[in-house]
Amino acid sequence: MTSPLWTIVTTIFLWIILFSVFSYFKLSAKNWRRLEYIWIFIALLGVLVVIEKNNKEFRTVDIINLKQNIKFNLLNINFLLGETQACFKYNKMASSPPDLDDRQFDQDLVCKWARNYNIEIDTLEDIPITLLDTTTIKNILFKTSFMDDYVKQFQNSCSLINADIIKFKDYSNQIKSNQWEDFSKTLGVLLLIFAFAVRLSITTNNVRTTK
Repeated sequence: MTSPLWTIVTTIFLWIILFSVFSYFKLSAKNWRRLEYIWIFIALLGVLVVIEKNNKEFRTVDIINLKQNIKFNLLNINFLLGETQACFKYNKMASSPPDLDDRQFDQDLVCKWARNYNIEIDTLEDIPITLLDTTTIKNILFKTSFMDDYVKQFQNSCSLINADIIKFKDYSNQIKSNQWEDFSKTLGVLLLIFAFAVRLSITTNNVRTTK
């Protein structure tokens, strides 16, 4: 509906109609000058609507990028929750550290926690849309500091995902379809066309009245 040809034809048609209407009512020179303010005001409204529509399109691109970031960081989360990382079993040898049993105890606690950890994936978006839990792992009573790096890495990955989830929800709310969204697709262009038609009418009158 907003093709270049449609825009040109509509502008010319409105130009002819508006000039005919203004001429019929025999506007005074002062009223013709007042139309200068009117067309500028209408044009500004059109620009604002077009900018708002473009912002929503930018948000759509942002959402795509956010989903990719979430999926990428989720790979690391799933890796940390996997049996290899969370449920590793150590072999006791002569060179083993003296607190190996305590380390294995801590590892087993993480293993049990990881197996019960739940990530709800939205079937429509194919990403988690609820914030990932970062508190339960902090409540584990470790005997050593052996799993500290694991805990920090897990929490950092969760923080990245949670920050993106918050942005994802915010941006999604901004571009939700509604009646105004559908109407605004062409409203901005229509306002600009109307503004230019008014301006062309003013120019036509100036040309005709100039001696």
